[in-house]
Amino acid sequence: MRLIVVNDLRLQLVAITLAVYAGVQSSAIAHEAGHGAVTRNSLWKSWVGRFFMSFVMGASYSAWTERHGPHHRHPNSRKDPNVHSGLFSFNEIDAVAAKGLAGW
Repeated sequence: MRLIVVNDLRLQLVAITLAVYAGVQSSAIAHEAGHGAVTRNSLWKSWVGRFFMSFVMGASYSAWTERHGPHHRHPNSRKDPNVHSGLFSFNEIDAVAAKGLAGW
């Protein structure tokens, strides 16, 4: 196998742009598959999600589905497992309790 080296900055930028575009689209397709928007067939839904998220993106589809369900049950609240206060607060309670740079 031969590695192709591209020294032209313009071609590198095009390649990066295409890779980013493919990644974003793959994530969107996997996300929609997880919600059943791609197909109602659970087997196909799982395979589409796994292909686009795990194979194309290199992320775990099963880990994502485990975390994403609770997110939709408590979106952007303190019970949302995807929202953790840090530099930014997503609710008034965390904003008032923030210390240091986050409370500035």
